[in-house]
Amino acid sequence: MDEKGFSLIEAVLTAMVISLLASVALPRLFFQYSTLTLDRETERLAAALAVYREESVYAAAQRQEFLDASEHQVPVFRLERGGYSIKGRTGSKRHTLPAGIELSCNRVTVMFYGTGNAEPLTIILRSGTERRYVIIDLAGRIRVSLTPP
Repeated sequence: MDEKGFSLIEAVLTAMVISLLASVALPRLFFQYSTLTLDRETERLAAALAVYREESVYAAAQRQEFLDASEHQVPVFRLERGGYSIKGRTGSKRHTLPAGIELSCNRVTVMFYGTGNAEPLTIILRSGTERRYVIIDLAGRIRVSLTPP
């Protein structure tokens, strides 16, 4: 006899196998997604700091060249509870971190000098138990690390 279709037992067993695989795979996929989001936000913060550093060096050169340059041209980088903001010569930009990612630091503002040097600083981005560190050293170099300095 040529039968077409599945029996009830075959359909139930297939559904059980699929649900078992999904119960194992979905938590891993969610963990990977949150880790990738944390990595992306850390790199975005490091890139924003690099732009801010260049803005600071440019503003210092402008103030040195044009002695009548006003103080409002000094760029400002502020770390806030849910993100960060940059106010520079091209305007203001604010970036809000995605839900689940926390930013912590012992200062509210980041400072680069006209030479590109900086006050050393470590910014921590956290998502669950995962942490990423954005480290600014005395020479103004910005790097991302998985381990604290």
